[in-house]
Amino acid sequence: MKYCWRITKYNPNFRDENGSYTKDEWTSLYDVGKKYNDKVFTIEEYLETEEKYINSILKIMTFAKIPYLQVRNLYKWEQDFVISHP
Repeated sequence: MKYCWRITKYNPNFRDENGSYTKDEWTSLYDVGKKYNDKVFTIEEYLETEEKYINSILKIMTFAKIPYLQVRNLYKWEQDFVISHP
């Protein structure tokens, strides 16, 4: 593997000695509709974060002149998704 980056929304200051994230905040699409810091997490907030991931990757690819990416070990969740609203 020629290049390897870790792109994450998680502040490393909130990781314990084993690397586990300790702050109570959303971690996936399945958290939409749940409350964090007395505020309901919305699908719009989720999509905004996902767009930031994509834009970061595109900027790195442009900067490094990387013409394509190869996806390995893609995990697909099989459960139906339903957004809960309070």
